[in-house]
Parts: sequence; structure tokens; C-alpha cells
Amino acid sequence: MRFPLIFESGCVSDDDVWFSASDFNGLFKMSLKSKKIEYIGEFPNENGLKRRMHYGEALKVGSKIYFLPLESRYMNIYNLKNNTFESYCIAQNSCGLTRGVIYGDYIYMFSTRKSDTYRYNTVNNVFEKVPINNEMSKRGYCHGYYKYKNMIYLIQYKSNILCQLDFDNLKMNYFYLSKNTDEFQIIGGKKELVYVINQKNSMIYTWNIKAENLQPQNIFYPMKLNSWQTDQYIVGNNKMGEKLQILYLDNHNIINTDVFQNENSKEQYIIQFAFEYQSSLYFIFNNTLYSIKDGIILLECDYDKELEKIRLDIAQNTDLKESGFDVLDEGKVLNLDCFLKCVLCN
Repeated sequence: MRFPLIFESGCVSDDDVWFSASDFNGLFKMSLKSKKIEYIGEFPNENGLKRRMHYGEALKVGSKIYFLPLESRYMNIYNLKNNTFESYCIAQNSCGLTRGVIYGDYIYMFSTRKSDTYRYNTVNNVFEKVPINNEMSKRGYCHGYYKYKNMIYLIQYKSNILCQLDFDNLKMNYFYLSKNTDEFQIIGGKKELVYVINQKNSMIYTWNIKAENLQPQNIFYPMKLNSWQTDQYIVGNNKMGEKLQILYLDNHNIINTDVFQNENSKEQYIIQFAFEYQSSLYFIFNNTLYSIKDGIILLECDYDKELEKIRLDIAQNTDLKESGFDVLDEGKVLNLDCFLKCVLCN
């Protein structure tokens, strides 16, 4: 049985990609020069078999990487300078935070589950709710956002309401993108333009920040969930069975590619992370690194051997009964031989 190493959230630092695993508690480093993957260790104060602790964002501030907590109660941090973990409990239950942006000494964080905004002070490690006027916000926000100067733009989940948060004044302004029941989502931005997609017809529009109006761009861009923006490109999670479309922001050209799945494939295509490195667009999908310049790049990692050893070590140091995982869940994490070894060792 092959163990997939599923990326959860990550960021690039120099020539390395640092990322957390999705199916268990683990931090990894991938060298973009050697294409080798190295297991760094477990995040502290977390169950070894805990899944999806972090989602969407890992942000580098100075010499530290901050992993935004989704199903975790902790802000988990990795210090690149001294190669150590830090962990700060910031909630009594899972935080549900999916997106974050850096402004000043703070990481501002947002959720798809609730409308409250939070921030984490990277200097004194203080977590707090942001006191803003969010009287119109009855739900969380879509995954996409766009930061422009001292403001961040968000869209309420399943709505046509664009939210503008001013970081300096901690004030929220609201704009209706249409007069009907359209559902919009931000996919990125460039200068004074916020790129949004109408989920009902998959068309891209731009919101002009200065003119405060919405203009159609006549670009068909089918996107299922998340989008990733680099300096020049926007890459979105595509709908099942369709070609991947990459939007080039300079001229609005669409790059179409179908290298990821054949016509008979029924697997859902999901991007875990996208970034630019040495003048090429890279992204990670289905546990594979892909470069627009070089195509598919095989990563040097003995999944069967290394991940079985890591997960066996995690399972042996975890009380499976108290962890809340049933046999079916354990079967997704460990193969039969590894699971039997774990049982026998306990």
C-alpha cells in the first residue's frame, strides 16, 4: 500500500518549501534545489494522528513560520533560526481559522465558519478578537482575499457582499456587488483591482477600489474552492473533470493544461499550494510538484518506507482509544502491517 504525503499548508523560505501534513501531525521541508523531502518533526501539544490542524495559510514573519490553526487550539510556530517548535494555546476548541494576512506586528486571521476577526501579535504572542463593526456579517468569509495598502478585501460566504477592512482604523465597510442573489468569491488582485468570480456563471469581474464599481472581464474561469495568487498568476482549484486554467494577470491570458488527469479519471483535482520560484510558476497537486517551465517533477521521498516509519512512531506514542479514531480511521492512516505492529507494541 502506498502512503500519500498530502500537503496541508506551506510557505517558501529561500530554496525550501516548509509544509504541514494533512493526514497526521507532521512538519516537512522540501528542497527546491535537490527535490528531496525531509521530515522535521511533530508539532507539540498535538495528537499524533490529528488531521487538518492547519489549512490554507502558513506565514513567514522574520525567522519564524506561523501555521494558522484550523482544527487545532494552538498557534504552532517553527523557528528557522534555531530549528525549534513553539506552541501557544489560543482557544478552548478548534479555532477554525483558514486565512491570514500580515500587517505591522500582527497576523490578522479570518474564518469560513464565523464572522469574527482575530489577530495574533508576533512580538508578544498575544491572541485577541479584533473590535470592528461587523453588524452586517452574519456568516464567515470565502477563502479568497486581497490585501491593498492598509486594507483587506473579503467576501461574505455565499453572498454578493464585499467587505473592506481598514487595519489602521479597524473599521469594516460593505459594498453590494450585484442586486440579485449572485455568489461571488475573491480569487486575487492587482494594484487597484480586486478579481472576483461569480460562482453561478464562472465569470471573472474586477472591483475597482478607487472607483468603487464592478466590471465584467468576459473570462470564463471555473473554480471549485480555493485560489492561489503569485505575483503574476492566479491558480484555482478546478472542477472535477475539467482542464486546469491559470490566469496570467498582465494580459488576462489563460493557460490551459490537462497534464494532471486523463479523460477517464474521476479523481478530484485539488491544488494544495502555489508559488513562484526562479522565474517559474510551481504548484503542488495530488502529492506531485509541477512547474510550468519543467512540467512534472518527481520528488525524492520513499513514501512507503519513510511515512510508515513516521506514522508507526506517531501511533506508538498515541493512545488510539483516547484519540477518538475508530478502526476505519486508523485504516486510512496505517496499513495493516503497520497497524498490527502498533497493536502488538501496545
